[in-house]
This record gives sequence, structure tokens and C-alpha cells, in this order.
Amino acid sequence: MTGSTVRVHGFTLAELLVTLVIIGIMLMLALPAMGSWNKRQQLQNAVDDLTDTLRLARQHAITSQQDVWVELTTASAAQWELRVVSTTETVASRSSASYGAVTLARQGGSLPLKFAFSPLRGMPVDNSSTTLNEVKLSLGRSGCSSGTITLLVTGFAYGSKTTCD
Repeated sequence: MTGSTVRVHGFTLAELLVTLVIIGIMLMLALPAMGSWNKRQQLQNAVDDLTDTLRLARQHAITSQQDVWVELTTASAAQWELRVVSTTETVASRSSASYGAVTLARQGGSLPLKFAFSPLRGMPVDNSSTTLNEVKLSLGRSGCSSGTITLLVTGFAYGSKTTCD
């Protein structure tokens, strides 16, 4: 065994450092895109959650055969709350605190807004049992296009997709 060389497998310190530097540069390039993605996700989550809450309120009115009230209140555009209340319980509650800097406004109208889903067909009605016309809510965030929730006269609710810069 004279003159034989022992071969060591592995990476040198220089190779490991070069790899870490490359990974660091790639992460630095990806961080701005992650910030935009996070803003879009918060806004889209707010649109989806509020739309689902309106659908839940309508379904609860139909299945429980009682009026279910929806109350949308605001202290400011950035501080809002959506509560769904039946005669016996609070069915659901959503607030701006859960969605970061997402703002809320009513298109073509003002807030606060209070209406009920009737138990007969789930149609939205006001305090005097008059069927509401279409209601549009606009949710926004700086650097993003507004998300819209539309509540139709039939009681069906749907939300739009959002994008951010």
C-alpha cells in the first residue's frame, strides 16, 4: 500500500461559501415579489371571507326559517366589522383586524348598512321588508386593485379576483 492516495469525498469550504452567496442573492431578488403576494393574499382572503359570510347568512335564514340580520359598521374605511345575527345567536363576525390594512366602502351608497335575509327565499330586505337592490362593497389596499363583493337582489353573493403591483 505504498504510494496510494486516499481520496476524501465532500465539499470544500470555498464551494460551500459560493453556494450560500448564490442562495442569498436569489432570496434578495425574491423578497419584493413575496411582499406583493402577501398583500394580494390578504385582500383576496378578505373578499372571499366576506362573500362566504354573506352566503352563510342567507343559508342560515333559509334553513332556520327566521330573519338573519347582516350589520356592516365602520369607524373608518380601515376599521370595519361585518356581523351576522339571528334572533337567538351571533352566526358570524368578521373585522378589519383580521386582514391587515384592507379598507371597505360601499359603492353607490354609504355605511353603516343593515339588512336581513328573509327566510322565504333568502332575499335581502331592509328594516321595512323592502327588497334591496344590488349592493356592491369595495375592498381595497394600497398598491392593489379593488376587490368587489356583489350582493344581488336574489340574495346571491359573489366576489371578484384581486391583483397587486
